[in-house]
Amino acid sequence: MQPGLDLITGDLNQNQVDAVGSLIFNVGVSNFAGSRALQKLNAGDFEGAKDEMAEFRLVNGKVEPSLVRRRADERRLFDKNEGGR
Repeated sequence: MQPGLDLITGDLNQNQVDAVGSLIFNVGVSNFAGSRALQKLNAGDFEGAKDEMAEFRLVNGKVEPSLVRRRADERRLFDKNEGGR
């Protein structure tokens, strides 16, 4: 299991695991561990968690377009039904 995914206490489908795993890989376990995204995931607030995941888009205090795109891709993956539908 990828480090950081063990912090999630609820059930996720495989696409949600993949999306969150991508986020963790990009931002680091320690940043994810202290995030509101994790708090919301563990509370079962998936909409709120996705909104919080999107906040990881800054580099040196400025919005980085490539991170905006990456977070949008992760959100789409998180929302995808298992089996790709």
